[in-house]
Amino acid sequence: MFENFETKELSIQHRSYLSLLATGRISGCVLLSGNNITYSSCYYDSKFCGNQCIFKENYGGLTITKEIEYQFYSTLSLTDDELFNEMKKAVCVISNTLNNNEINDCNFTTQYSQDLLISSSIRKTPELFFSKDNISKYGQMTMDELVLESIYKIRNKKIEKEIAENIVLSGGNTMFEGFSERLESKLKKSCNFNVKVITSPERQQLAWIGGSIFASLPENQKSFLSKELYEEFGGAIINRQPYNIESLNIDGINREMKGFEDIDLNFINKTD
Repeated sequence: MFENFETKELSIQHRSYLSLLATGRISGCVLLSGNNITYSSCYYDSKFCGNQCIFKENYGGLTITKEIEYQFYSTLSLTDDELFNEMKKAVCVISNTLNNNEINDCNFTTQYSQDLLISSSIRKTPELFFSKDNISKYGQMTMDELVLESIYKIRNKKIEKEIAENIVLSGGNTMFEGFSERLESKLKKSCNFNVKVITSPERQQLAWIGGSIFASLPENQKSFLSKELYEEFGGAIINRQPYNIESLNIDGINREMKGFEDIDLNFINKTD
């Protein structure tokens, strides 16, 4: 970033925390689900609740696209990935109750003006995110289980209660119609606390919105690494915050929050 884009200052923050900030909250559980990864993590008073509260599965929106593609290929021999991705966004829904019989067949017109009849079973493909049996070939836990495990690992009833009332959805894979209602319904059946799921209409870009908010807050300026410090101490300083001379002990730098090693980070940079 410093060498190629001439960035003057840089801060590295986790997408989940930035998503939380974008909703105006500093405490909560973030369920972030993108194209091929889903994870949950908890924050309290802007502080990460610990590695024990991170739960991750390697499934997401691409999982649904491939499932739809498989069902169509077995009948029509269609293999256009972009077509199935658009179909997923247009017709797939999740019932907001445990009884999903009310989801009916529908029509879908492709970009080639081809009319396809989409069966109710294909429309209900995202239901697998909440089905223990169907999710087993992609991961161990359903989405509601990810959230519950994250909250219960806090081991503090007062904090657990507050976080359960601030469950934030982030990522394009949470945009399915009925997603938030189903998640809240399942959590209420399993959780001992009052549950509230926060759904922003902009949740597909929530981390980027949070990054803009983070960069504008004066109290976060110590979280930005200057080009000068980077050039003086080298890449090892990236894992150390706050970024100031007084706090640095380069010989003792250790990577924090190791549970996020394989999870996407957002780079917030300032060029002027």
